Amino acid sequence: MIRLRSTKIGLLPLRELQRTKAFERDLDYYLGKEWRKNYSPRDSVAKYLMRLREVEDTDPTLLMAYIYHLYMGLLSGGIILRKKRQIVQKISLFKPQPAVDGGNVIDFGQKNIFQLKHELRESMNRIAETLDEDTKNKLIEESKIVFELNNEIIRSVQTGTHIFEKIVYFMGPVLLVLLVLIIVLNILYKYIIR
Repeated sequence: MIRLRSTKIGLLPLRELQRTKAFERDLDYYLGKEWRKNYSPRDSVAKYLMRLREVEDTDPTLLMAYIYHLYMGLLSGGIILRKKRQIVQKISLFKPQPAVDGGNVIDFGQKNIFQLKHELRESMNRIAETLDEDTKNKLIEESKIVFELNNEIIRSVQTGTHIFEKIVYFMGPVLLVLLVLIIVLNILYKYIIR
């Protein structure tokens, strides 16, 4: 957004909210350090990125809808996601990882989340006061598109529940066979081997 700082977008408190490096660290964690070499975005992400480019080319002011929803989502949802990750790590069968791994994008350090949200909201309101009605309406319509695109991305991501279902699906028969084997061995030991 540096290239757009001379526009109305430059009036948003983006310096305090910069997330590029945090996104990159999280992608390094989840996809491996070499992800840039062979990453290919899923269709929903490609569609989102195409829309961002289109908006930047045709009416960059509308990018404020994406900025606002992204940061409000990170600020509001970040707290919830961090708590969920901590719970999952506590009950995980696998070796728990430090809480910072994979959660950099929602970690704003010592910054007050509520203050950041307030500043972003107030900045958007101040900018909105300078916009004509047509631009305000376009921003509202673009916000609806942002919502739809975000939902498409969310639907395309497999959640922990899906992974758990797959584990149960594949491990269920194995566990059933082991249980039957234990019962058979127990019967053999009890009645035949003794």
